[in-house]
Amino acid sequence: MKSNLSSKKCKETELRVATGIYIRTFKSGKKSIRITFRYRHRYCRETLNLEVNKQNIKKAIKLRKEISTAIAMGDFHYTDFFPSSKNAIKFRHAPKTTLVEELIDRYLDKTKQNVHFNTYDRYKRVCDTHLRPFFGKLPVSELNAGIIWDWLNKFSCQKKTLMNILTPFRAVVSDALIYGHIDKDPFDLINLRRLKKIKSTYVVDPFTQYEIRTLLSVAEGQIKNLFQFAFYSGLRISELIGLRWEDLDLAAGFIHVRRGVTKGKVGPTKTKSSKRAVQLLPTALRALQAQKNHTYTKKSYIFFNPKKHRPWSDSQQVRKQAWQPLFKKTNVKYRNLYQTRHTYASMMVSGGEYFPWVSSQMGHETLLTTAHYYARWIPNPNIFGGYQPVNQW
Repeated sequence: MKSNLSSKKCKETELRVATGIYIRTFKSGKKSIRITFRYRHRYCRETLNLEVNKQNIKKAIKLRKEISTAIAMGDFHYTDFFPSSKNAIKFRHAPKTTLVEELIDRYLDKTKQNVHFNTYDRYKRVCDTHLRPFFGKLPVSELNAGIIWDWLNKFSCQKKTLMNILTPFRAVVSDALIYGHIDKDPFDLINLRRLKKIKSTYVVDPFTQYEIRTLLSVAEGQIKNLFQFAFYSGLRISELIGLRWEDLDLAAGFIHVRRGVTKGKVGPTKTKSSKRAVQLLPTALRALQAQKNHTYTKKSYIFFNPKKHRPWSDSQQVRKQAWQPLFKKTNVKYRNLYQTRHTYASMMVSGGEYFPWVSSQMGHETLLTTAHYYARWIPNPNIFGGYQPVNQW
């Protein structure tokens, strides 16, 4: 539907793109998004402070659904959505000071419904750890580039970590813009390249064959099977404790990684490429054969916590109850659990295995990720006391 509106001062056209959503084009060529809805039997129109593009049109559609829901539930307050609108006065909705923490709460409520619980949990930790303490009690109208820039410069972390922190914050700022609390996106004035760069202190420190044998020599039963499999499969711990017996294709010599377990909840793998079939080395297969005696008849998860007689709930439980005790019994230098994954990849690369094969075994999205961590092991047969062909591990 297209309508022409005209007056002495201004000429514009209005194009309906969705229910209650219109694109206004002025004579000057400037465009804007207008949202319309009915409240108390009155026809309301509000112009959104957004550029006209597909992404923002989707935001407008989503906003209108929120407004319609609030009206239907009797919870609609004009200033919650359009604090600067003249209609707020007409409906006698007194303007109020909206705090950033209110937008954070609204963002988390929406996010919880639309993303996996692992993602939601990560965003919530960012909000509770970084956003609320600094911005929570700040009026949204006072949110500006200067305040954000000062906050950013207090961080001493890698750029990747900072980008992860900014993901939910940008969404909160975007909501502030949509609802009219601020007129401009403060991030448009911020050059993230000017932030100080922090080099990662994380070290890929794989275990030697001697260290692996030492650790496994003091492990018993299901604990030994768990870590023997970890060292010789390269799985993330969340993937490892999420394995079920039906994932094992013994005839083909593969195990299918289909899920992960985090905080006792089963979810998808970390990325799409993490969902994969892993070719099993003989040493890993032997660990599974030994584990059959403990959990195969249960037709459930492969690896159980022997103290609890049930599947492991998360990597933290594995670390505290199984991993750390091994180092107290040996003189092996302690490393975190993730180094079992690094150990596997380093062994394969060092032995001259086909690099794309190693990358697919690890579930990396690109070869660049594999190269970033393991290129320095290409190839060096002296590491790990000499490499054995894959079918000999």
